Amino acid sequence: MQAHLLEEFSIYGLNDESDVHLKFIDNLKVIVSENGFGKTTIISLLYSFLKNDKKINKFNFKSLSIKLQDQEEIVYPKEIIKILFEDDFPSAFKFIVRHLDQKTLKNYNRRLDFQLSNQFVISLIIYFICNRHITSKLDKVEMRRLMFKDLHLESEDLFPIVLNIKNLVESYGYYFDFEGFKVNFADLKEAVTFICEDLYVDSKLTWDFQPFYDKMQMLLVNVGQFSKKEFIYLPTYRLVESNISSFKKDDEDDEEYPFGGLSEAKAFFKDNPLIQFGVDDIKDTWAMLTNRIRSSTTQDFLKLSGGLLKNIISNKKVNEKNISELIESKDSILKILSRIDSKTIDGKDKKNLLSIIDRREFNPANNNNSLFYILENMVTIYNNQKHIDEAIVKYKNVVNEFFNDKSVIFNEITSEIYVEKKKGNKRIDIENLSSGEKQILSLFTKIYLAELDDLDRKYWIFFDEPEISLSIEWQQMLLPKIIESNRCEFMMAATHSPFIFKNNLKSYTSDLALEVMELQ
Repeated sequence: MQAHLLEEFSIYGLNDESDVHLKFIDNLKVIVSENGFGKTTIISLLYSFLKNDKKINKFNFKSLSIKLQDQEEIVYPKEIIKILFEDDFPSAFKFIVRHLDQKTLKNYNRRLDFQLSNQFVISLIIYFICNRHITSKLDKVEMRRLMFKDLHLESEDLFPIVLNIKNLVESYGYYFDFEGFKVNFADLKEAVTFICEDLYVDSKLTWDFQPFYDKMQMLLVNVGQFSKKEFIYLPTYRLVESNISSFKKDDEDDEEYPFGGLSEAKAFFKDNPLIQFGVDDIKDTWAMLTNRIRSSTTQDFLKLSGGLLKNIISNKKVNEKNISELIESKDSILKILSRIDSKTIDGKDKKNLLSIIDRREFNPANNNNSLFYILENMVTIYNNQKHIDEAIVKYKNVVNEFFNDKSVIFNEITSEIYVEKKKGNKRIDIENLSSGEKQILSLFTKIYLAELDDLDRKYWIFFDEPEISLSIEWQQMLLPKIIESNRCEFMMAATHSPFIFKNNLKSYTSDLALEVMELQ
């Protein structure tokens, strides 16, 4: 997947109070501020925007802009974002405009004392598309009231045009579903006017809505390219040892509680499965990898007969170089033998095989050529699954840099992964680890082990207050270790701990107060 370098992200009119301008270097950004400066809102807005998430509508802002490397800044008014993130909108707009009677529109326009603009007509079409489930129930009297009250249109002469477009949308809009979705006409018209600013300077384009449609498609493609990214959003309130049922109920009121209630928490975790990666998920991942290594080893071993017959029929010779190369791969053979279940090869036979390797008894006189071919293929089997072993080893090495009196163990013989005490080598159930230890395990299990068949997969990581539950030393280590995993294409973190960036990330860190401009 193509990498994208984000250079700038801006929020205009955030909570009607401020503009925010963030600059990124190498797809990295750490913002630092005290609580109450809106860092969670800012990181959530960028996450929702890049993910093309409709829940972005719940935030209060006027517009967003994004600038990628070697590209111009592109501005997205909020009302435009709302309709772009509705899957049916582009098709609905194009379909309805195709049935618009431009001759009737021109006749209406000639009767007016002023000229209708493309922007006005476009806004009316979009308004009735998005509000059809409401406006379709209105009679003419109610429509007049709507025109003056909601559309703020003061000229009675506009009523036939408004009614004509409403009827057009009703005639063809039933193909598309915008139930529960609505837009404000004044805000919509302002947004459409902004989008059309450079589109209709040529009078020949009057009543030509293709330029607007093309512009909307460009905006959609520009932000839509991020929707296929793999996002990991780690909010402040993550608790890897918790389950959803532990969240507060809907009738409980707490300003520190991040959700509106249990139902909102369930919806959030359903839409963001990557953050709900708790203790059970870690155990399941470990067990899955152990079983995968063992079963694939046995299955691949049983498939060796075809290659073995080919070598026997061709009377393939074994020379001293072949034997030396096999001896050098003894560790790989040992791992494979250990992973083959005892029903296929019992312990005594495994021991005899290793003895033959040690004595280098591979020659026609010993009738062990066939055995050589089998062992040679065992090395091939190991090489086929070597990437799994290597990923697990990297994973346990990284985690063990954080752990003090405990270690993650990968038994390369049995393929088991577990945690044990350094003193006494006693196994520990990860349920009994500290919150910080669980957090480290959860995060790196996801990054290193969740997608082993797609090692080129990169994550876009959003981290709100990564310092939670972590010691000062761990805070300094965390983000650099994530970056070193080579699985992180982009990372934005929000923190109020100076230790998070007291490392090689200092040049990527900025004081949020310096990037927020209060509106006058």
